[in-house]
Amino acid sequence: MLMVITIVTNELSPMKNIIVIIVSALPIVMQTSCKESVRNSCIQIDLSSVPMDPSEIDLDILTREVSLDNDSIIIGNIVDLVATDSVWFILDENGSIIRYPLADGISPKRINSRGHGFGEYIAPVALTSDKDTLYVLDIATASILKYDTDLKPLENVQLDHPAQNILICGDNILSDNLDLKSNSNMVIMSDRKGNHIDNLIPIADVGELDSYRVGNTFMERMQDDVFVLDSKGNTLYMYEDGVMHPAYRYDFGKRMIPEGKPLDVGNLSQYAVSTHCFISGDMVLLSYLLDNQRQYCYYDVKTGQIKNGTVNATSEGFPFFPRWQHGNELIGYLESESGEKNGSLLFYTLK
Repeated sequence: MLMVITIVTNELSPMKNIIVIIVSALPIVMQTSCKESVRNSCIQIDLSSVPMDPSEIDLDILTREVSLDNDSIIIGNIVDLVATDSVWFILDENGSIIRYPLADGISPKRINSRGHGFGEYIAPVALTSDKDTLYVLDIATASILKYDTDLKPLENVQLDHPAQNILICGDNILSDNLDLKSNSNMVIMSDRKGNHIDNLIPIADVGELDSYRVGNTFMERMQDDVFVLDSKGNTLYMYEDGVMHPAYRYDFGKRMIPEGKPLDVGNLSQYAVSTHCFISGDMVLLSYLLDNQRQYCYYDVKTGQIKNGTVNATSEGFPFFPRWQHGNELIGYLESESGEKNGSLLFYTLK
């Protein structure tokens, strides 16, 4: 059963985005769970009529600010962050990994272990974690370094392909595939030792080497609640029991990147490029770049409501630019204006 959702733009109306929902004539039971709603169908969201000058959409956002301890200086922006049960781990632009406590009695700690030895990395690009272990992806060596919550090295795991994003999912590792050739796959599933298990999300025509990635490939709301974003195809997949189900497909019409055309810096102002996706409750939020602007598409799984446009700030005056998710909270980073101290983490809750 296919559900098609189309946005029709009416520039003469005070409400610039008018939502038209087209469904099959068969009875439909609206599910409140993202997993239940997409297991047997892929929801198509038509954004081909999005105006060149998008309107600002109103999202009900609650924001809280958490200042980061200044004992361990963050250099530049935050590349990635992740949380275990007890601590946050932050990767900065200098390649340093900084541990911040979630509870009293745990001191901040910082490592920058460069080299080719055990527990050392060359160019860390991504973090992931499970209950008590931190995993660091080193893009230079195509390896994953495992640390305990005190940042003591445990193991080096070698992958058989270059990757830029990883996610621990049960007993397996999901990683994107930067070595894309004809009839290749976007995502590779390996075991915890790095042994290849399966290829996921086949790519029929990649044209040229498509190794330019933006944003986050993987999104984990809760344990075993995993989604994968195809930035070039503007498709969000749901991962379940070793299978990728296409869940949401966003159609930008002529603003889609044509098949066979590589995704590169020049395309970011010419085509719509999805960079982040978040799942919170019954809400699916796509963050994408179009015409050098950050835009968002909000979709309510329960009601079918869609909002699309820019979001400049929250009601508290904080900029709205989430990049990560922890539970049902979206997370952004606000750099310090002075540059002499660390910035703050912004936690967004969409009500």
